[in-house]
Amino acid sequence: PNHVPCYVRANRPDEDLSHYVRKVVFQLHPSFNPATRVVEKAPFEVTEHGWGEFDIGVQIHFSDPAESPVDISVPLRLYPETGEQLVQKRAVVAERYDELVFNEPSEAMRAKLLQANKPGMGWSNHPLAEHWTTYEPSQEAAKLQALHEKVATTLEATSKRKLELEAEVKALHGEISQLENKMR
Repeated sequence: PNHVPCYVRANRPDEDLSHYVRKVVFQLHPSFNPATRVVEKAPFEVTEHGWGEFDIGVQIHFSDPAESPVDISVPLRLYPETGEQLVQKRAVVAERYDELVFNEPSEAMRAKLLQANKPGMGWSNHPLAEHWTTYEPSQEAAKLQALHEKVATTLEATSKRKLELEAEVKALHGEISQLENKMR
C-alpha cells in the first residue's frame, strides 16, 4: 500500500492556519474505518495507507462561528498526471490551490487572519514541505501570458499556412479545369 497524506495548508510557508481554522473534517472513501476524520489542531492532515485513487471531501470550519464552513473536494492521486514516469522514492504531489476570501470578516476574525503569518509557525518545517509548492500570482500570470503568446503565434502560423494551402488548392483546380478543357 501507498503512504497517502491529505492536508489543508496555507499558501505561505509561515502562515499558521490554526489562528483562524477551528477544525477540518476529511471524508475518506467508505472502505476506510472510520471514513470521517475530524482534525481539530494543526497540522490539518490525515495519513492513510491505500491502493486506489478517489475524491476526498474536505470541510473547513473557522474559529469565527459567523463564518460558514467551506466544502471542497480534493482528488487523491497515487500516480503523476502529467505523463511523467513514476520514480521510486519520489513523492507524487497532487495539490489543488483554492483561495478563500473572507468578505467583511468580524473584527475578531480579521485580527486572527492578521496574526496568522508568523515566521516559523506555518508548514515550512513540515516533513513534506520540500515537495510542496507555493502559488505566486505574478508567476502564474507570466506562465499564462507565455502560453497565450504561444497559442497566438501558432494560430497565426496555422492561419498563414491555411491561406497558402487554399491558394494551392485554387491553383490545382485551375490546372484541372485547363486539362479538362484540353481533353474536350
